[in-house]
Amino acid sequence: MNKAKIIQIGTGLHGFILSTEEVELAAIVDMNADNLEKAQHLLGDKPIPAYSDYNKALQETKADIAVVVTPPGTHKKIMKDMLKAGLHVILEKPISMDWNESVEMADIADKSGKYVMISQNYRWNNVIQAVKAAVDSNVIGRIEEVEWLFARNHTATSSFVVWRKQMEEMFLKEMCVHHFDLMRYLLGANAVSIYAESSNPSWNFLDSNGAVSAIIRFEQGVMVHYYGSFINRGTETPWHGYFRLIGSEGAIESYDDTPCIVKLDGSKQLIPLADMARTGLKFSLFDMLHSVREGRKPITHIGDNLHSWEIVCRAVDSIKAERRISF
Repeated sequence: MNKAKIIQIGTGLHGFILSTEEVELAAIVDMNADNLEKAQHLLGDKPIPAYSDYNKALQETKADIAVVVTPPGTHKKIMKDMLKAGLHVILEKPISMDWNESVEMADIADKSGKYVMISQNYRWNNVIQAVKAAVDSNVIGRIEEVEWLFARNHTATSSFVVWRKQMEEMFLKEMCVHHFDLMRYLLGANAVSIYAESSNPSWNFLDSNGAVSAIIRFEQGVMVHYYGSFINRGTETPWHGYFRLIGSEGAIESYDDTPCIVKLDGSKQLIPLADMARTGLKFSLFDMLHSVREGRKPITHIGDNLHSWEIVCRAVDSIKAERRISF
């Protein structure tokens, strides 16, 4: 079977160059000359065409899929142009900067005859997959309570570009969307309401609030208690956080990437980590390839991801209104 060809648009902070057995990189695109130079260095001797204008790349190269790793404010136009050119699209989260625009984008994608996926790479690691299998086996009965903690001092690990640092409620939009998507995935349910507050400790380096507390109600009567921080002091969690899924017959707990089942008598049983050939964005790309070949929507297609993004948007609404928001 011929390899699918991809155009990668965006090679900066999160735009590392994709390399898998299933695809052929047809071109890379970035408006920033320094980013292109670094990307070409990573590619070594591979003669991959590099462009500062994706329109020229579309004219001069043949591709099947566009992988878009650019600021969310650029997503709508790029997505529309890629769909018009006949390409399937993988977008970095979040969908866009605006809820109404995101809904419009999902409608455009649905009518295009092509697939648009939002890369939710946090789903595709061995801890989350192990927990998902345990949840689906009903080992702890009906889940009705969830506790979720995320705490990182992101100052120590990243330099934020200006557009990200100045984004309204940046932490919610750039980070919490991962955790909210994981909640939906593990529970197999969508949120129905949220009450959220964000905070701005004196040591916050962001231009917006750096920590969020939220109570989220999901379908099937599940209540989630969430706290997350990008400006943590003290012990740090994994990127997907610490969490407890509490059911009628026990709990599933995940701390430091060691998930376990806690039974009603207090005994614990470790959950074996899933064996995965592909993780993260490589799994997303793999799923996109197979969705095209099988004629089905990708797992995290844009229509599905709207439900994760809506939790973020309603959280922002809740913070502004100082009240619970129903979906």
